[in-house]
Amino acid sequence: MKLITKSTYYFLLSSALLMIAGGILLYTAIRKDINRQIDTSLIIEKDIIQDQVEQTDTIPDFSATFGHQIVVSFLKNPTVEKEILKDTLIHDPNSGFDLPYRYIFFRGNTVKMRGYTITILQVLSEKVELLRTVSLYTVYLFISLLIVSILLNYIISRRLWTPFYKTVRAAEEFNILSDTPLV
Repeated sequence: MKLITKSTYYFLLSSALLMIAGGILLYTAIRKDINRQIDTSLIIEKDIIQDQVEQTDTIPDFSATFGHQIVVSFLKNPTVEKEILKDTLIHDPNSGFDLPYRYIFFRGNTVKMRGYTITILQVLSEKVELLRTVSLYTVYLFISLLIVSILLNYIISRRLWTPFYKTVRAAEEFNILSDTPLV
């Protein structure tokens, strides 16, 4: 195996591993950022609903909400305050598929010690599609960069190694018994 082939092979291997690691880190960072934005939105909406429920001791009207479902219900007894943020899959009978949701569940008490729960579900389909699109373009970008950098590395290495190969060839062709000096 020629040195240029071997060095290109090592460059390819190390570049591919670095790009895979970078892609995984980028995917994780984007997903974490999307979840943080959704969580912030859910918490703000939960706080608004919580204030309304605690001040009025009634369930507000949610007929004008878009893109997510809100369920507020009163309990028979006071409860311990608790808040949960999670992902879940819910079967959609219209499409026949399980749709990804991010939800917040909160339970607390009104001023009159009446227990209540708030559940807000937000569909993640658009967010998941955005993440897929960004991931796909990132993979295309990494593959393109890898191909271009391998070609550039090969061309540059070939030029750099040319004097070495000429010297090796001259040394192989040199005959000790001849009168011509080695240049």
